[in-house]
Amino acid sequence: MKHLFSTKISLVLLLILAISMGVATFIENDYGTLVARNLVYEAWWFELVMAWLSVNFLFHIRQYRLLSREKLAIGLFHLAFVIIVIGAGVTRFFSKEGVIHIREGQSQNVFYSAENYLQLSNSEGELNLNHQEFIPKIFEPKEYPLRIGGKTFILKAEEYIKGARQEYGPGEETILEVSVLDKGVRQDFTIRKGQNLQVGELLISTSPLPEAQIQLISGDSSWQLQADFPLQLMDMATQQMATQDSLTLAPLNLRTLYQWETGALVIRSIRENVMPILAPEPDEKIAKDYLDGLKISVLNEENQILKTGYFLKVNRNPEWISFEDQGESYRFTYGPKAQTLPFSLYLNDFQLERYPGSSSPSSYASEVMVQDEGEQEWPFRIFMNNVLDHR
Repeated sequence: MKHLFSTKISLVLLLILAISMGVATFIENDYGTLVARNLVYEAWWFELVMAWLSVNFLFHIRQYRLLSREKLAIGLFHLAFVIIVIGAGVTRFFSKEGVIHIREGQSQNVFYSAENYLQLSNSEGELNLNHQEFIPKIFEPKEYPLRIGGKTFILKAEEYIKGARQEYGPGEETILEVSVLDKGVRQDFTIRKGQNLQVGELLISTSPLPEAQIQLISGDSSWQLQADFPLQLMDMATQQMATQDSLTLAPLNLRTLYQWETGALVIRSIRENVMPILAPEPDEKIAKDYLDGLKISVLNEENQILKTGYFLKVNRNPEWISFEDQGESYRFTYGPKAQTLPFSLYLNDFQLERYPGSSSPSSYASEVMVQDEGEQEWPFRIFMNNVLDHR
């Protein structure tokens, strides 16, 4: 035991720690943060080294009486290392990390986990999931069984797509590519026929739905559009202007800007009999600007493929793909899990400052209101090193 906790072993462990962090820096530079975290920073042996060092330091404090007046500085150094490792361990194993996305003037209490999950849901809202982090360079195709509603399905991770770009292959779906301007912010979406799209307070449907403010309705040979408010139209190719009255069903024009008082909409394309897929970008420089993706199939117990889907590795709001088995509806996804906070945050103002003469950000700040049931809401300013602690 004395040998295991000796100063020589501590020196070896410190050397291992330094070398491994140096190697991890090169791994991160060449292959990305995920690979470095998986191979080094979150590896069991790296955690073992830090835990072993902490025990050694505690042993040295006692053995060499490092908390005595003469050696107090050295003792505090050892003690500080132990406290840092304990704090990191609490964060690593007991905390929840995630992303909450709030627009100015809106309230939100749902955040998305930093961890990614294979998720399977049925029509009754039941959810089963499996925590999996798929990492480039070390990815291997593998099957993951998930049981829901008395049935077992197999989610098979088939392919990791580095620098994935959106493409379309032959299929049976109708896909609408849509751009929406909401409160000055443009967002691009792809919607399947029959799905609805919620953007802020605006609901867009791709089938007759009275509660939707904008309805995109497919006819026998063409699409039509109806809105609850008057629209101003501008053909983006000819700049020709037109208007459309509220609650009027009119032919849908592609690549035409539909404007109203608080936003705008463009239907970029409608693709029929297709299947959205992801393909790797061959140009490495361009691929760095793209998210990675995964090809995942869901199989039944007889090993028959029920549905194949492609998923981008996003940090919030992953896309769900529906499928049917024996007359019942299901859906699956890969990505962060949506979780509900016991309180809400209302964003009054988001502030971004840049360095003079540069586009690089120098600071961020968010003016929020904490809304907790049974308590009076209160304001808080979040900025660098000034975090909001609540509950």
